[in-house]
Amino acid sequence: MKSKITLITLAVTMALTACGGGASTTASNNGTNSGSGTPPVTTPPVTTPPVTAPPVTTPPVTTPGNNGNLQTSVPAPTYAASAPELFTFNEINTFRKALGLGLISQNAALDKAAINHANYIALNQVTGHNESSLLNGYTGDTPAARQAFAGFTAQSSGGEIIAFARMPDAIYSLINSVYHRDVMATQFTANMGITYNTGWGTPLVVEFGSITPQNNASSFTTNYPIDGQTGLPLTTRAESPSPLPSTVVTVNDFATKTSSPVTFYSAYGTTLVVNSFTVTQSGSSTPLAAKLITSSSDTNKLVGTNTAHLIGNAPFLPNTKYVVNFTGSVNGVSVTKTWSFTTGTSLDVGSGL
Repeated sequence: MKSKITLITLAVTMALTACGGGASTTASNNGTNSGSGTPPVTTPPVTTPPVTAPPVTTPPVTTPGNNGNLQTSVPAPTYAASAPELFTFNEINTFRKALGLGLISQNAALDKAAINHANYIALNQVTGHNESSLLNGYTGDTPAARQAFAGFTAQSSGGEIIAFARMPDAIYSLINSVYHRDVMATQFTANMGITYNTGWGTPLVVEFGSITPQNNASSFTTNYPIDGQTGLPLTTRAESPSPLPSTVVTVNDFATKTSSPVTFYSAYGTTLVVNSFTVTQSGSSTPLAAKLITSSSDTNKLVGTNTAHLIGNAPFLPNTKYVVNFTGSVNGVSVTKTWSFTTGTSLDVGSGL
């Protein structure tokens, strides 16, 4: 039986200067490290995690780069060949490469921060991004504090995503969400650390930061699913906080009142305006009824100004081709794009690229 999966996300914070201090921005595109093959089948606790609010921050003045510093290759990670951590590392970079984003390298300090927080979760049987100094295994209130405790000092820190599930469902579920997808697609991110803890809740914890941030060109746009992708899940994976107001879609409704999210990104730091964003079953002329989530409509204020998500009001049909049409503008420049994808049979997990 498929285990319950709970997703938790916290947006990345980026400092103005390399030495820290000054204002920062909340950006979304805006036990022991197991190191042993396939984790045992473990049923996570039936728990509803707390809604984690991002810090209130002031964004810096940021100009997208010209692709000159994108990481097109990274050193081989040190995770064991059959470890869940290596699988997660490869899946995240496969996802980013398909979107035209820079790859992310392993960082030992971020690995340590992930291990510390996963230990804290398993030891205290709690969920969430914040820690309490009254509990065992405490290393910092927030992801950024725990990363600093582990020795990570950089221009960008504090990104963290967590899934409670067996592998590989954990990482696939993170991709098939709204806020977690955004964190993995944050364009300036350059470093990450990963752990999969086989204790209570089997948490997969991924920490993100940037010693040297990377940038895409100001004219950059991308989308997920990518053109021609197959095997897409049929619905959105529920996450905390929920991108859809509970008055519209409750957590229990995701399996019947959502489709897998379709996402359009422009360059980090730009402003995306949506004129029309539709998904239509191939051969039909009628777009699916759907909900649009942008920075202005996102109730949790976690979606970046360069991001638009579209979630259907009902699940996609299995093994079916869909066509996406997007028209809008980026910083006042018109953008039009059409692409297609084909679903599989998985409800809300999928199988990656």
